[in-house]
Amino acid sequence: MKIKELQKSLKKQGLNNAVFFNLKTTSIDTNFFYLTQFKGLGAIIVPSQGRPTLIVPEGESVRAKKESSIKNIKILKTTIAAHLKETLPKRKTIGLDYNGLSHKGFLKLTKKTKLKTRDVSKNLEELRLTKTSKEIKLIRKACQITDKILADAFSKIKQFKTEKELASHLTTKANELADGAAFDTIVAIGKNAYEIHHMPNSTPLKKGFCIIDFGVKYKGYNSDVSRTIYFGKPSKKEIENYKTVVNTLDKITKSVKEKTKLQDITKLANKLLEGHKQLHLPGHGLGLEVHERPNIYSKSKEELQKNMVLALEPAIYNKKWGGVRVEDNIIVEKSGCKVLTKQTKKLLTF
Repeated sequence: MKIKELQKSLKKQGLNNAVFFNLKTTSIDTNFFYLTQFKGLGAIIVPSQGRPTLIVPEGESVRAKKESSIKNIKILKTTIAAHLKETLPKRKTIGLDYNGLSHKGFLKLTKKTKLKTRDVSKNLEELRLTKTSKEIKLIRKACQITDKILADAFSKIKQFKTEKELASHLTTKANELADGAAFDTIVAIGKNAYEIHHMPNSTPLKKGFCIIDFGVKYKGYNSDVSRTIYFGKPSKKEIENYKTVVNTLDKITKSVKEKTKLQDITKLANKLLEGHKQLHLPGHGLGLEVHERPNIYSKSKEELQKNMVLALEPAIYNKKWGGVRVEDNIIVEKSGCKVLTKQTKKLLTF
């Protein structure tokens, strides 16, 4: 993704090369995956001009040829550090994603290669702020799958007796229809919803608001959707609280367009939810990571750009009864936005 744009930014910084790593078997470095579409171990060398090179251990070479968007692939005959020392120009500063290495790994690499480095993690942050048409297609698909799973769960909600049973069902479906859940599924009923990252347990699904925060990962890209349902019969005050949150989501969504200030979204949400307790910000960026830039907060100086993808999630909380959170995923457009998540925001009662 956006290799040419990265090369332009390297030229501006006077860097001849930048290197990005994926060195863990338990997780995937998002910047490495962004540039390569490859989930295996290795490193990518991106020159300021010319073809990037993906270097991988021999055991990853077959997979790399199948998955990687980088077709210039070299098989490591030695360590990555030795390869970089041998192939990169000496006495030249290279770009390095400091977020992609541990402090220990960074010290080890620079000691062995003798290379001077400069952090280029911000370069990737800027590139990833706006999504390509391919990325938007993948996020839209993730949202469609999420909508389908939620609709199916709501249609058979009486089958699930506890938070844990419902959360387990949603996660199982994410594994069946996508590449798994985007994060630990949240099902929180009653007072449990006051914990914004509540871990589902054996609490019965019997009475009160129940927040469901759920998303799937599809080909590397995430959805992040929240819906609040009600078990039993809500009071007039509870219905009013629910409508306050949905109305806030509707209003801040309508405020979104190219060049909207992020601080204005936060200020509008705060105004509409005045008098209620908020425990988190009203939204965040969404893509390869569930939470990524842009960051939506009251002191942000950033403006929205076309093709940013956001998760908007206004919410209110109360220690006595829990909370209400409703969250949609949207694409920023020039004169408005497009909502990707279609699951109803009508208060469902069971």
